[in-house]
Amino acid sequence: MPTRINSNEAYVIDSLTNRYDSVGGSSLSYNAAGDLVKDKDSYEYEYDYENRIVKIIKDGNDIAEFAYDALGRRIEKKDLIDSNNTRRYYYNYNWQVLEEYDSQNNRKNYYVYGNYIDEVLRMGGNFYYLHDHLYSPVVLYMGASNNYAVFERYEYDAYGNCHVLEPNFADDPDGQSDFDNPYLFTGRRVDILDSGSLKIQYNRNRYYDQHTGRWLTHDPLGITPNPQQPNYFAAISQYKDGLSLYEYASSNPLGIVDPSGLSIISIIVEAIALHCTDWTDGPYMLIQVELALIRAGDYRCLPGAFTGGGNPYKHCVWSCEVAKKYGEDQARRCGRLKEYVDWAIANLADSISDSCWNNLLPDSVKSMIAAWVCSAYQRSDLRDNAAGRDCGTDQCLICKYPDCGDCCENEKNIGPRTPEGRESDGERPYSPRCRDRYQEALDPEPGPVLLGL
Repeated sequence: MPTRINSNEAYVIDSLTNRYDSVGGSSLSYNAAGDLVKDKDSYEYEYDYENRIVKIIKDGNDIAEFAYDALGRRIEKKDLIDSNNTRRYYYNYNWQVLEEYDSQNNRKNYYVYGNYIDEVLRMGGNFYYLHDHLYSPVVLYMGASNNYAVFERYEYDAYGNCHVLEPNFADDPDGQSDFDNPYLFTGRRVDILDSGSLKIQYNRNRYYDQHTGRWLTHDPLGITPNPQQPNYFAAISQYKDGLSLYEYASSNPLGIVDPSGLSIISIIVEAIALHCTDWTDGPYMLIQVELALIRAGDYRCLPGAFTGGGNPYKHCVWSCEVAKKYGEDQARRCGRLKEYVDWAIANLADSISDSCWNNLLPDSVKSMIAAWVCSAYQRSDLRDNAAGRDCGTDQCLICKYPDCGDCCENEKNIGPRTPEGRESDGERPYSPRCRDRYQEALDPEPGPVLLGL
């Protein structure tokens, strides 16, 4: 296991972006989008237009290439040093790898999962996993036909560096799995490249460096990467889990997981778990939220979904942007998925006991939860989405209002400060669960409009 006992490693931090400028005396480089393009070991990274790694190079030699499908899932890892390590992946709807094949289309493995998104239970026909509290595999063993024999063990440091052990707890000679197990820290797939010299962890929307405990790219939430349209920036969404856009798991890797690389609900869950010791349904509810977020991410629904302004304006502008970029059907599908995310978070909040809600949770946490919950189950959200789709697909409106915000405000009368309705007006009724518990925790007026960049 990598160790720093009796040694020091210096990290130089950029005071503006809070990203590392150098590690152990080796300089790091970033591109204009904030993606790491050269790491401490001189590996160079090339990215596509959605800030996903597509190629890795070192000293002028190609190390690996990656390919993605239309839903953003990585479908191929091409090892340019060892072709036997090339893999092609087939997924289910939850962005879980069901099967993987080599470059000759020979099936190498298949996987079975439990309730949690990264709870891998079985690899192939023979191997099974035991996990720790983060769903990191700690034991690889065989079934009853082999008397449940242990074949490999795994230990981790705080930020995920894996120590592979023999069944008797002795160090594995080369420090790598002898059974091609790709799932390690938090149940995520770790790519071992360049004959074991490079290890990076794939968390669906981003890649993670276990050595530095940082993401290779900044948090994609809050950014609409569409240069043809205004680029809306929702600082509250992007920075709610920390002021560093490269920080992993709010610097709490022993208690928080981030299976999607987005980490937008971890801070809420952590706060609830900290104050509500009777929150027995929390783990199950967290799983439902993560599944909802990943499904939305599958359809490219998350970028820009949290644009600033009041809730009606958010829905209209966001739906317009999705319709312009991906079409009306995709915008309608994304609208439904966005409401599914709200539904999952509402159920998570409802699992908090009245005693904890009334007596233990800080007002700041309650307000954050209420903002999510009170956007669920509103018929007006669907109407605002429909108005946005109209702005994003009607050619006359597109010509008249190139900016989605202008169309929503001037044509649909849905502006940045259009208030949430009250039940008395019959137009924008709050959901019953919002009225019963959460309304008092909401601010009476929508926050300031966060536009720009």
